[in-house]
Amino acid sequence: MDNRLPVMSRLLILFPCSHMGNLLIALPHLRAMLAAHPESLLMVNQRYQTLVEQSLPGESRLLYYPEQSLSRQVPLFQRAHSFLKLVMAMRRFHSKVVVDIEGEQKSATLARLSGAAERIGPHRRHGQWFYTQQPPVDWSGHRWQAYASLSRPAANSP
Repeated sequence: MDNRLPVMSRLLILFPCSHMGNLLIALPHLRAMLAAHPESLLMVNQRYQTLVEQSLPGESRLLYYPEQSLSRQVPLFQRAHSFLKLVMAMRRFHSKVVVDIEGEQKSATLARLSGAAERIGPHRRHGQWFYTQQPPVDWSGHRWQAYASLSRPAANSP
């Protein structure tokens, strides 16, 4: 199966995961995708901004998921405002393709709201509402393989 995308596609890579371990596992794949697609934007959780910036030195194609601003402790109006700002920032990017590496409800919803015509993500219940493509994902082994099966392109094995 050919996992490559056209190089000039405006690619939005979604990984707003709140688990640091998953982010650390996914970072090589995220780096490979950024390197392969000059017109790409990576969304990660703002909680890990320092870690991501140290892991991807000099990388400016980053959008941060404002997890703290969207917590239940924040008043509803402020949460709605933060979420709308995030969605507007995604849409201003005008992505043609979105790849949801995480595949959780939060990232699936963001994929749908991105405005991209092509949305790639893992098979999930009601996935056809969120994604236009749901390639097979290997969840039987380590998350490295699962993330690799969604990455366009994947990093070399460690």
